[in-house]
Amino acid sequence: MGLGVLFIGYVLTSVFTLAPTYFLTDLIGSFVIFEAVGKLRRHAERFRYAAAAVYAMFCVSAVQCVYYTLKYIGIVEGFEIFENILEVVRLAVMYALTAAILLSLSQLSESVGDKKLADKGVRNVWIFSVSYVFMIVLSLDFDFLDEFIAAFTAFGFLFRILAVLLNCVYLYSCYMWICLAGDHDMSRQSALDRFFGKLMPKPKKKEPDSEPEPAPIPGKKKKKLLKAKENEKED
Repeated sequence: MGLGVLFIGYVLTSVFTLAPTYFLTDLIGSFVIFEAVGKLRRHAERFRYAAAAVYAMFCVSAVQCVYYTLKYIGIVEGFEIFENILEVVRLAVMYALTAAILLSLSQLSESVGDKKLADKGVRNVWIFSVSYVFMIVLSLDFDFLDEFIAAFTAFGFLFRILAVLLNCVYLYSCYMWICLAGDHDMSRQSALDRFFGKLMPKPKKKEPDSEPEPAPIPGKKKKKLLKAKENEKED
């Protein structure tokens, strides 16, 4: 159905945000989410917003992957203004993608009759939004915020991690508990499966070793055939 694939993609794009090579996990994770959303769109209408957001996320991830790869190799020099703009755009797209995924899963949970799981999705959207407000406030450079930033930096960082972990738990809960009727008929091959399927040679049909034996002839017809053959010999 795609819920397990969606969980893996979200983990790649969110948990590995603080890793030095986050631009690679963003690119891989957004592609995995794209594959999952393609399977889930038929089950909940809101997944079309998640599809639009993951398109934007994939484009941003591709740009930052190319830029940071060239920067680490030494082909281009770092541009601080460009990096700041790219990070702001990435955070905005990541927020839109996460909110769209959570609301889509909430609608999906409600459609299968799990109201409790649907409410958890809406709750996580609010918690994730508050964590982003903390990030924005802590990034502002105002004199009257200096005494608060030192006290709330650690709290904001821990709150952000808590929000991401809650989202991962929620996605895994959806993977474990949501089961649509006729799910085995709703599966669709991923792009990778279709690609490798074209490369692999198709199995040849086995030809029969010998011709099939003729069906037995009933007694009366058999006698008629024997008489006809005898008449032919006499002629």
